[in-house]
Amino acid sequence: MRAIRKILGLKPQKAPRARFTRPGTLTIAAGVFLLLTATTGTASASAAGVQPATSYHMCLKYASSLCMEANGVGKQVTITPYSNDYMDVRVAVEETCYPGSGGTGYTCFEFEDGSGNCLSAASNQVVVVAKGCNFYESEAWVETSPYEYKSFLFWSSDILLTRGDVNGDNVWHSPTASGDFARWTVD
Repeated sequence: MRAIRKILGLKPQKAPRARFTRPGTLTIAAGVFLLLTATTGTASASAAGVQPATSYHMCLKYASSLCMEANGVGKQVTITPYSNDYMDVRVAVEETCYPGSGGTGYTCFEFEDGSGNCLSAASNQVVVVAKGCNFYESEAWVETSPYEYKSFLFWSSDILLTRGDVNGDNVWHSPTASGDFARWTVD
């Protein structure tokens, strides 16, 4: 989240805290998300489901012309160099979460498209656009280091990545291997 705040020039803001009710379960203390808006240059609390005025794109850090493309609800996300096909995202932020069984707090958030659907870690290491945004464990992403996002649900190993940098390459949540692209910007 530090990278997103830095890109957008925002100062840290307080938001409702996430907590576990049992290991591996994320709950929200309040039904309010902190939504980042670039038009005002500030962060403002809004009711869940309220859309900020500005959208962004999630692109590879080291191949910035390749951004995520949504291919429909329930279908695997890919990357594309064609700006008309970029997936519009808005960032709903939850200040602190505790993935895994560790006691370290991280920033957890979800990437929401313009239709109110979220980037989600599905089965078989596939990243899809899920219907709706409910801050389920599969929709929560954790920034563990600048530009690197881990799946909250598959915390032990799965990082948001693509296996290449060619138009149409699939986006996965998986352990990294040589040749993977696992750094993302939200611009």
